[in-house]
Amino acid sequence: MSDRLESVRAAALIARDTSKLNVSSPVSGVSALRPRASAPEALEAILYAAQLLMQNGAESERVEHTLQSCGHFLGCEISSAVVTYDALIVTYQSEEGLRTISRSARPRAVNMSLIEEFSHLTHQVERGTVDLAQFRARTLQIESRPRSYSPAFTALIAGLGCAAFCRIFHGDWPATFATLCGASAATWLRQQLARHQVKVLISAAAAGGVSVAVVTLILWTSRLSATPQAAFSACALMLVPGVTLINSVEDAIKGHPVVAMARAAEASLVILFAAMGCLLATTLLAAALP
Repeated sequence: MSDRLESVRAAALIARDTSKLNVSSPVSGVSALRPRASAPEALEAILYAAQLLMQNGAESERVEHTLQSCGHFLGCEISSAVVTYDALIVTYQSEEGLRTISRSARPRAVNMSLIEEFSHLTHQVERGTVDLAQFRARTLQIESRPRSYSPAFTALIAGLGCAAFCRIFHGDWPATFATLCGASAATWLRQQLARHQVKVLISAAAAGGVSVAVVTLILWTSRLSATPQAAFSACALMLVPGVTLINSVEDAIKGHPVVAMARAAEASLVILFAAMGCLLATTLLAAALP
């Protein structure tokens, strides 16, 4: 009987000691017994990853899933996560009780490669193959990774896309070439303005004006195109914020109506300012050119 009591006591001591450790699957590749990170420490790393997702065009549902899932598996029980248009508000369980923290995360650009990388990283956290230290290192690695394509190549591809639309609109080859040049120049200008942190609406207006100005000058000097209206219709289509509009619809469907309306309003303003830039360029060139 005493031997049985001793064995039960030993098992209880082992259970008490191992309850303070995070035990992972033996096939995970991570150490089976590792210290569990503190909630604030884990939350800072997860919030930083969520900020990067929001700043690079992720929809609200993906950001919430990253917060909740990574928080649970990395040692921070998140009670609620609220994603607004430009901020994150998270309530988590700490040793002192519930605490709320917020972070600003205004959208800056669209980087689908970064979103895909974080999706893979989240799945690895859920499988237990990545701990907090590795999560931090991978987050910094993903953030510092250069874009897959150079700005010049991106501008060229955007120009080719608009030129293809010009052909769809029954534009002839001179109009298509003018569209290619105008859209590429406008995309390159927009990228440079974004690098200098110029406001999105101002850069959209400037890019719209440049696209129309380039198309007008090429068609006016060459006088070879019989379909200039197709070039003017297609040269600024790359300014339409497609990702923002898609995210707006997704947020509305998935139960984030406030964020959906904010994204839709932003997209509408970008389109409005781009149209104003095109109109201003057309008016000035019509008065300047004979």
